[in-house]
Amino acid sequence: MTRHTTFRYCLDPTVDQRAVLARHAGAARFAFNQCLRLHLQARKQRRDESVMVPWTGFDLINGLNALVVAATSDGREVARVSAPPKALAAGMNKQRRLARAVTRKQKGSKNRRKAAARLGRHHARVRNIRQHFLHQVTGELVKTHDRLVLEDLNVSGMLANPRLARSISDAGWTELARLLAYKQAWRQGDVVVADRWFASSKSCSGCGTVRASMGLDERTYHCETCTLILDRDLNAAINLAIWAEKDHAQVRDHQAGGPVTNAHRQERSGRHPGDGETSLDDVGTDAQPAPAA
Repeated sequence: MTRHTTFRYCLDPTVDQRAVLARHAGAARFAFNQCLRLHLQARKQRRDESVMVPWTGFDLINGLNALVVAATSDGREVARVSAPPKALAAGMNKQRRLARAVTRKQKGSKNRRKAAARLGRHHARVRNIRQHFLHQVTGELVKTHDRLVLEDLNVSGMLANPRLARSISDAGWTELARLLAYKQAWRQGDVVVADRWFASSKSCSGCGTVRASMGLDERTYHCETCTLILDRDLNAAINLAIWAEKDHAQVRDHQAGGPVTNAHRQERSGRHPGDGETSLDDVGTDAQPAPAA
């Protein structure tokens, strides 16, 4: 998706320049209106011709082999993203060393400020590595999947587990969901979030039977009712896609998808046009080129 950025400048033309601007400003406005009208017509035509594609369920994994497993409601695995680079874990020894260096310096001294700056640069590097990977993953996912359904994970509660907190923080689940949401909005796709208490991992994607409990060490789902044996994460992704097909078959999510582009659910940026600017409401007016001076 191409994004255009506009800039506004204050001009102070001379007398001759005013005459030149008067000869061209009206024509430029007319041409802009014509191009904008054609653009909106083409966008409306693409929407009318669009086909509702199946929902794709995404299961976020706190495992060793993958970060995300995606599947459709018919049981087809469509994506499996490899585990993210463990930037935090890889740089933990250096982080501890830099943190100790800060505490050993005298408070208020220049050496302490230098040590704190080195520690800050290390934190920034770890964040940039994680952010770069998440941008690559989410960019590829939104290009290949138009309708996504995610889990509403209690990340803050899971971080209370000392054995999982570091790996969860390193994976960046919350940031992954945020990036997917706004990138799908750019591409006019759909994103819905399943209820937090939806048992995607404990439910059988074949018959719907819900197990009473399932430990994190169980990586394969075994259904005693229909004898289904399936990868745990793939089973959860299929359940998410089935849930979206039932509850959101024809609904577009106004928070993260569809043509909505601002808080007022209007197809514009929400900013009032300034003097000399043309808004979307002005498209289709009888604006004509200004006569030559």
